[in-house]
Amino acid sequence: MGSDSHPDLYPYLGLSVNSQMAAGYNGIETVNGIDSNLLAGYSFNYLYGSNADYGIDELDVGDGIALMESQDENIRAVSYDSGLYRTIAASAFFGALADGTGINKKTNMMMQYLNFFTTVNTENVGMPLLANLGSNYPNPFNPETTIRFTTENTEKNTELIIYNIKGQKIKTLVNEILSAGEHTVMWNGTDDRNKPVSSGVYFYRMKSDSYSSVRKMILMK
Repeated sequence: MGSDSHPDLYPYLGLSVNSQMAAGYNGIETVNGIDSNLLAGYSFNYLYGSNADYGIDELDVGDGIALMESQDENIRAVSYDSGLYRTIAASAFFGALADGTGINKKTNMMMQYLNFFTTVNTENVGMPLLANLGSNYPNPFNPETTIRFTTENTEKNTELIIYNIKGQKIKTLVNEILSAGEHTVMWNGTDDRNKPVSSGVYFYRMKSDSYSSVRKMILMK
């Protein structure tokens, strides 16, 4: 939802609006995902101007969790999870985001949002989970990092494998049939022989049925 709609809902979302860009202001504002949440590693540009739908508000976080922020640390997206329902509020409409490349395409942001919503009470409401490879945290890391991923409601095998920058397999973290839902796995910077690997850039690839995705991480010693 855009932050300029339904202000009476703000108390339920754990946020408030602090300010709004002046009408007619034109420009581009870069927002980045905050570490350890579902948009960690993402970076998007807001395009805003005279169009009222492109207004940029500054969201103050109360009980919610900040998902994205601009370079001046103004909050641009907030999530709230009461245990009964989940909500995401953004400071501008989805249409005000410029479509990027790779991980930063708008469709990938929407996929992360959908995963956030569909992991609540899925057994009761019958909504299928979507396979998704999340970011690792911390990144860069030493000596270990945790990788988050979601598996679909299927009985297909899931693989999660670490590769070096040459594309050589380093370690198999997951190779089994998992229950549908969110999972985490830790990598301690060792190979399949449990020997420590050197500092550098590594890639982790998840494959589950027709889903396949690769992300990058950095080991710094």
